[in-house]
Amino acid sequence: MPRPSNHQPNRKTSKARRTIPSRTEAELWGRAAGRCQFPSCNKVVYLSESTSEPVNVADKAHIRPFASEGPRGDGQPRSASINASDNLMLLCKGCHKTIDDPTTSGRYSEAQLRKWKADHEDRVRRVTGIKPSRKSQVVLYRGRIGAITSQQQYPLAVDALFKEGWFPQSDRPIELRMVSELDDSNPEFWTTEGEHLRRRFNREIKPLIEEDRLLHFSVFGLASQPLLVLLGSLFTDQVPAEVYQPHRNPHRWAWPATSGTTEYQIRRPDDYQGTPALVVSLSATIARIRIADSAPTPHSIWEITIPSPSPHFLTSKEQLTDFGKAIRKVVDDIRVSCPAAEEILVFPAMPAACAVEMGRVRLPKSDLPWRFFDQNNTHNRFIEALTIR
Repeated sequence: MPRPSNHQPNRKTSKARRTIPSRTEAELWGRAAGRCQFPSCNKVVYLSESTSEPVNVADKAHIRPFASEGPRGDGQPRSASINASDNLMLLCKGCHKTIDDPTTSGRYSEAQLRKWKADHEDRVRRVTGIKPSRKSQVVLYRGRIGAITSQQQYPLAVDALFKEGWFPQSDRPIELRMVSELDDSNPEFWTTEGEHLRRRFNREIKPLIEEDRLLHFSVFGLASQPLLVLLGSLFTDQVPAEVYQPHRNPHRWAWPATSGTTEYQIRRPDDYQGTPALVVSLSATIARIRIADSAPTPHSIWEITIPSPSPHFLTSKEQLTDFGKAIRKVVDDIRVSCPAAEEILVFPAMPAACAVEMGRVRLPKSDLPWRFFDQNNTHNRFIEALTIR
């Protein structure tokens, strides 16, 4: 029978090898920002969840196991870097048990855990690297368009901010919701929603602008195009703001990684007689006959379009900025070419962000009133919506 003295040193040596050096532990906590790195958890691990008292509820979990027969083990001798911070995750005790428990550990591969760790630490670096001057107030304006609720929209909006180097001013957005129960085929819908949007803006956003309490806004709009233009006109381009475009498949507000440019084309009428009608054909082509069915006569048609109109053409901020410049140019051209005009008729088919940007470049003191017509499926034609004076 072996002597007891031969076993005791081995147990001490084994235990010592499991000890994480304090320097490594400090690095691990810093890279995780004191939060559980399991992606659906993100729990603070230095406070009691029940009482918020300071308490360490964290585990330093091995990705590649300390024991060769442990979870995710391959039977090979342990690496010399087994206790390095790159092989450790900061987890709450529940999530540590989840990834290592024999009944569940099979679904948490080494590659999966390393990806989660990298994603978490990358997010920490991005968020903590944002300076206080990069704070932005999120503004959500949502109509009946789209199936995603505002509770789902806000996290998507925050993610878009992070990717652009901005940080939310507060943990709650300013929500400018629609209130009318009427259908947009009813003229009262446009009157009600236009007045409601103006009141909410004047109550919740205008004081922040006037008091200079906020330096920047991030605008996320998903509603009827005339109302989005109205929203943009309330901000104007004098207020620092970023306008975001909703994207599908998957649903997101963040701009795609690839940027693009667009050649905006301005088509002028043969003569400038009658009321100028501005047709914005970006997400679809608007046939001339549809304008004739709705616009008062006589009228002259001006159009801003792109070579291949599509609802998915807008993929970069540069395209949005260039669109604002193109709108500004055509509106100025109309004012010079049609000095007797009293208003501009607008027939829009454009992405949501373009509608907001169109409103932002409007000059409230010098531009003619914009009288909007909106495509309505009930009437199967453009109907008069609202006028921005």
